Amino acid sequence: MPDPIIIPPCLEPLANEARWLVWRKEAIGGKKPTKVPYRADWPSKKASSKDPTTWSALKTAMQAYQQGGFDGIAFALLGSNIVAFDLDDCRDSATGILHEWARQLVERCGSYSEVTPSGAGLRILGTGNGAMVHRKFAIANGAACEIYRNCTRFITVTGDQLAPQFNQLKDLDLIADEVLTELDTAKKANKQQQQSPLFRGEDSKASDRSLADLIKNGCGASYGGDKSRAVWRVINGSLDQGKSIDEIIKVLIDPANGISTHLLSRPEDPRAYACRQIEKAMADRAAEGASPDGVGPDADGVEIARLAKLRPADYDRERVGAAKRMGCRAQTLDRLVQAERDRVSGGGDALQGRAVVLSEPKPWDQEVDGVEVADAIAAAIRQYVVLDDHAKHAAACWILHAHLVECFLISPRLSVMSATKGCGKSTMLDAASRLVPRPLLASNVSSSAIFRAVEKFRPTLLCDEADTYWGRQGDDSLRGILNSGHRKGGAVLRTAGDDHEPRMFSTFGALRPRLNRGLAGDFVRPFDSDRAAPPPPQRYQ
Repeated sequence: MPDPIIIPPCLEPLANEARWLVWRKEAIGGKKPTKVPYRADWPSKKASSKDPTTWSALKTAMQAYQQGGFDGIAFALLGSNIVAFDLDDCRDSATGILHEWARQLVERCGSYSEVTPSGAGLRILGTGNGAMVHRKFAIANGAACEIYRNCTRFITVTGDQLAPQFNQLKDLDLIADEVLTELDTAKKANKQQQQSPLFRGEDSKASDRSLADLIKNGCGASYGGDKSRAVWRVINGSLDQGKSIDEIIKVLIDPANGISTHLLSRPEDPRAYACRQIEKAMADRAAEGASPDGVGPDADGVEIARLAKLRPADYDRERVGAAKRMGCRAQTLDRLVQAERDRVSGGGDALQGRAVVLSEPKPWDQEVDGVEVADAIAAAIRQYVVLDDHAKHAAACWILHAHLVECFLISPRLSVMSATKGCGKSTMLDAASRLVPRPLLASNVSSSAIFRAVEKFRPTLLCDEADTYWGRQGDDSLRGILNSGHRKGGAVLRTAGDDHEPRMFSTFGALRPRLNRGLAGDFVRPFDSDRAAPPPPQRYQ
């Protein structure tokens, strides 16, 4: 059984948000293990920090975690009101003692703080509604400070609270902006001296010494005598000079160089230790220079996001000055701002049509009585559609089934039919679309679009005028795909990619076709008017 995760009271409001997933460490492409997110409602599928349809409620995530196979749970930040500081290598995992810079930041925020899964890091959580931010700043010896706000990232949640006095989520918008400005300013001011941005109190000897002097004579009294910080300075300075990893390792372990004292005195292989420190420095520098989506420096990204929100007249007045500050042409800035506007509006992806966006139902904040919910659904349908009692009860049961479809082996189809036109079949679909999860209304759809949509979105399919395109022109493939989806495990096999790799696409899900008349075949069968209608149920059992 995995270690239990206890959610503290101050995080309980987040439990009702469908933003949770599970994760485990995996080595991808031969690289070091990283945290890979998976869907809690479909554990075999990977989740995305950009796709809300892959997120679930906390209860679902906890159930998936407790079943085993995952290392923890996580919370998706995009579109949320959560601000987070992620502090790496800021804590002695054996003693629990925080480094001084981390302790000061924790006290400054005064908000909920917890130990990260590594045991050597810390995360501070609070609230905020400011502009999108994801910035990472190197400190020293691999330590780093990362700031998240409304970005395409997920954060792990351990419930391992740092201290009981930090038991609330405070508004961290202002502090996040202040820290971001302070770190950015310090980084630019110290760039010539190659100092880490949070170490602004370096002694003058360290600031005045050249890189060559530090390599030749070692740390000495500089950096408070901390040899590891001196090594970190040499690594970053060498990377700025364009030196390769092998060239830097050679400098660090050469006994003729004073800087080698720290590495050669360690019990482990000095070459391996040097290589690990260089890789840490390179990872930190990459994180500082680019956003998680690879769209350029985050500082520029924040400014572009701000400009994209301006009215056209206001943007026109600011574009030249903004382009000058960012070091680019005004025409280039115009394209970047337009791309950001298109991203926010969901357009601009150079494809025809519009992107499919399905709403995820938000769980109720307390337990509900299933019978009362079913009765309320039946009553709501009857307000808009004239139909028999047994029909409205069947529709209510099917709507509840759509929310619980993953709990069933079989998903029955609900067919909406009438003898004449204009009887309210489309109105019935409209009413259902307000009550089912992830409704996907299609008046005409191809077989390839169906199984790809089911695989990606897990929608509730609402097919209008279904008999006008099912099995027409001698192509019965769509009917076959929809028939296969009535049973869990239903899927189609297709090839994908340039290598034509065989891939499975799920077809299982809830379906409600609206028909002008009955269809032949095993998919639906019109009600036989010669038979007596079943008596309407009085209550749901």
